[in-house]
Amino acid sequence: MNRESFDQDVQGLVGLQLKRVRYYELHGDWPSWHADPDFDSLKQGLDFIGDDASFFITWDASFWSYGLCVRSGALVDFLSGGQFGDVSATSRWSGLCGQRVRAARFIWEPIPLAEDRAVYPQHLVLTFEAGNQVYVSAATPQGTRAPFFGMSDHVVVLFDQELARHYLHGIQ
Repeated sequence: MNRESFDQDVQGLVGLQLKRVRYYELHGDWPSWHADPDFDSLKQGLDFIGDDASFFITWDASFWSYGLCVRSGALVDFLSGGQFGDVSATSRWSGLCGQRVRAARFIWEPIPLAEDRAVYPQHLVLTFEAGNQVYVSAATPQGTRAPFFGMSDHVVVLFDQELARHYLHGIQ
């Protein structure tokens, strides 16, 4: 895969009317995604489900260990194990279900110490038709109110721009 195909894949989210959201965790971790009031924290990733399409967002190593990827389908079809749950009505997604994704874009970050100026997809910014923005990142929480560690085999979801700026490097 190259950057252009990753950017093209994320554009598949544009126009999706969000009906349901599923979160994925490791066995024994469920439900830990809502342990912090500032963000949702997932070991594996999430699904966006619409009427006629679904997409998953997870971490992978296409460019560097680790960044984000968006693919058509359900994450459960690609995992060797784990647990999942529909969080559409019990999370901050409840106010976004029924809305369409108006814009979707990756924020590409430079790979540290890369001599060839290589980049990887660290964050995904989703804008919904009512103007709400959601930030998804391949990052790991580091403690109470501490900025997150990027390049992680972990996914965080933030629903507020100021919190995203606080926790995530590279958010404007």
